[in-house]
Amino acid sequence: MTESTCAALTAVFPLVLLAFLSERRSLRRKLRRTRVYRRVNDWISMATILGLGWTLVGVQLGGLTLGPAIVAWVLTAISLVGLLALAAMHAGSAELDESEIR
Repeated sequence: MTESTCAALTAVFPLVLLAFLSERRSLRRKLRRTRVYRRVNDWISMATILGLGWTLVGVQLGGLTLGPAIVAWVLTAISLVGLLALAAMHAGSAELDESEIR
């Protein structure tokens, strides 16, 4: 992984973290208490913070070799898949809110 790829991923991780925090606040309280949500929350938080640190090290070192590069991509994938899962929970939560209004 080159230094420019690490720099691009370094820009992605804070955006994932901001989107995660903003989506989290809009979910229903009952959904936030579920075990699935807590696990997704933990995985996104850990993967995003570790990925940000990992790619910052890659930027400082001028890139990452094959093993650390795979770790960086896996952390990116975990962050993005977790964010998509959270978006799906948000969509389901919005549908529940609409059905309760009727």
